[in-house]
Amino acid sequence: MKIQDSICAVMAAKKLKLTDVTERTGLSYVSITNIRNGKMNISLSSFERISKALEVNPSDLMRLMELEEEGKTYQELLFICTESILKNKSIYGNY
Repeated sequence: MKIQDSICAVMAAKKLKLTDVTERTGLSYVSITNIRNGKMNISLSSFERISKALEVNPSDLMRLMELEEEGKTYQELLFICTESILKNKSIYGNY
């Protein structure tokens, strides 16, 4: 999994649209689209802004990448995101 996949999973779990993220980050629609599609590398600053916009800890986005490398499917990751949101707990410390 790449970081853009983690971002997409959290966006899907929170039912956020691309425009929601662009408004919350102040990043352009084109930049967010390019990051999501893997056409643009994400800077540390943008990564922090996106995780803040998604209301998740940056370590949670990184943990999703680790879980995928451990063999979790996208659907399992989406479930983990949704469950952590509903229970208001960190992905990093619980999976």
